[in-house]
Amino acid sequence: MTRTDPWPWPADTQLDRARRVARDYREALAQVAPTLAARLDDITARRGQGWIAARPVAHDPDDLLTVEEVAEFCQVAVRTVTTWRLERTPPLPGKRTADGIRIRFGDLVAWQAARRRRRVDQ
Repeated sequence: MTRTDPWPWPADTQLDRARRVARDYREALAQVAPTLAARLDDITARRGQGWIAARPVAHDPDDLLTVEEVAEFCQVAVRTVTTWRLERTPPLPGKRTADGIRIRFGDLVAWQAARRRRRVDQ
């Protein structure tokens, strides 16, 4: 008997799934014990896992971000962003400026969405 996966986000990796589950538990804790949830958010962020707490998007689509800002937004290492730009197919679009590489925020969001769609299609 073939069993279909009931997970509603087919493009999610195992890490994506684990993070969604962790966020669900975090949101439930925040509803019943907001002070405790905030304290655990602080501990988790100090351990380098700031993704646990939702953050508002503070960029417009036309904002030009540095590689460091992209890394912070995506919560990955700067080296990972460089890999995305140089080794991914398709690469993360960016432009060299006098101040270094700049990545348009709208291009980053579109690139992430396309990457997720490719995972679904595989």
